[in-house]
Amino acid sequence: MWHSLVKNHDMKGEHKNTAVILLPQDDAENCFFALLYLDRMLSLRRFDAAILLTVSPLSDELISMFSEKVFSVESLSSDDADALLQYYELVEFDSRFIAASLDEPNGRNGRALIGVSNITVEEMVAIGIYKIIPYVQKKRPTYHGKDPAIKKFMECVEPYSAKRTERVIQ
Repeated sequence: MWHSLVKNHDMKGEHKNTAVILLPQDDAENCFFALLYLDRMLSLRRFDAAILLTVSPLSDELISMFSEKVFSVESLSSDDADALLQYYELVEFDSRFIAASLDEPNGRNGRALIGVSNITVEEMVAIGIYKIIPYVQKKRPTYHGKDPAIKKFMECVEPYSAKRTERVIQ
């Protein structure tokens, strides 16, 4: 699966500096923040673009609200996503692969830290998964369209509070 992705997107050639982000299944809040902080993470890690892997379909309209650096969105079956995570658990096979989940791969337990010392899901994604330090809370994009799925997705998170932190997670 990984090798065909690398081959199909020329990730050894033209797109060798592209991150591959596996978005979590059934966790809209986690997914929202993974998209919100995507461009900042790409910039800090010096990636040019991103490929999103997702089990849940995401519309181009929704993705374009968060990033212009996503050049491909690949739909995966749950089995393919699980197989990719199992492979990642065994060995970090490629530094461009990022599992943007608080609970996967097995052994990751970020959700248990939510609320400890007032840590939020947003901070766990930005700092814990993407390693964005210093962390400055980003404003959320606004949606004025009529698509009920996008409206629901945009309303799944806590309100913006202009939070800043110098927390360093080691």
